[in-house]
Amino acid sequence: IRQAQAMAARLAGKKFDALLSSDSGRTRHTAEIIAQSIGLDIRTDPRLRERHLGIFQGLVKNEIATRYPDEYEAYTRGASDYAIPGGESAHQVQDRMVACLREWRSAAETLVVVSHGGALNVLLRYILGLSLSGLRPFKLLNTAYNRIVFEDDRWQVETLGDISHL
Repeated sequence: IRQAQAMAARLAGKKFDALLSSDSGRTRHTAEIIAQSIGLDIRTDPRLRERHLGIFQGLVKNEIATRYPDEYEAYTRGASDYAIPGGESAHQVQDRMVACLREWRSAAETLVVVSHGGALNVLLRYILGLSLSGLRPFKLLNTAYNRIVFEDDRWQVETLGDISHL
């Protein structure tokens, strides 16, 4: 909550056209705190959700490795097209995140987007032209400020993982 309040204070006084949020509980709560500070209603979009982990959902790493050793091995190899049974691949998450932001960007000039680390990871990799395979080459801490500019049909990351408000 304190991290969300710090982000809200950072964004206070700036003009935004829309506040988008994943419809998941914790993310929505963060967006509610930000909404009070910037004076916008929250527009939820399920495409901003975290990756659906299918049969892994709700389990810790040891449980996954024990119950689903073959699937866990395939997942940990980091293949971006591997969809966990009942879940999504990293490419599927990336496709829905990009589609979501392109759609909302056409309707509003300046957006605040509240999403999840994994989902933002694949979006940022898309923008930066990085592979979805392997470990994340940058840090994304909770309530990190990432500024992305879209001009001339091109995305550009201006700020990545800034937590100076914390």
